Amino acid sequence: MKHISIGEFLTEDEIAHVKAVWERAEDTSQFVAIVQREVIEPNMARINATLGQENDARYLAYAVAAVFAQLVTMDPDIDAPVPPGRMWEWAEDRCQVCDTLLGHGLRFMHVGMCERCAAAPKH
Repeated sequence: MKHISIGEFLTEDEIAHVKAVWERAEDTSQFVAIVQREVIEPNMARINATLGQENDARYLAYAVAAVFAQLVTMDPDIDAPVPPGRMWEWAEDRCQVCDTLLGHGLRFMHVGMCERCAAAPKH
């Protein structure tokens, strides 16, 4: 998995626009839809060229939402309230059976199993 920061593919003006959207969005889905429509999609060719690969606009918008949510969580003095209904977040992914750490990344209410537990016979 390639780790990037939003500053690598968004300009300072785009980040300022995203921050303004964050402050007025009513929930995460509205925030993601606006960022995708107003910031990501119009700049998709430049973003893909910058990152060196084809990207999904919706995924990038969710990644931006996760970054803003994480910033607010890490620094409560940031003037950007967490919108209600947030379901995407950066989190540790652990096996629900044996608690093995599977990684750390963007998760959508994720519950998973490691390969060993997933391959085990069921009852």
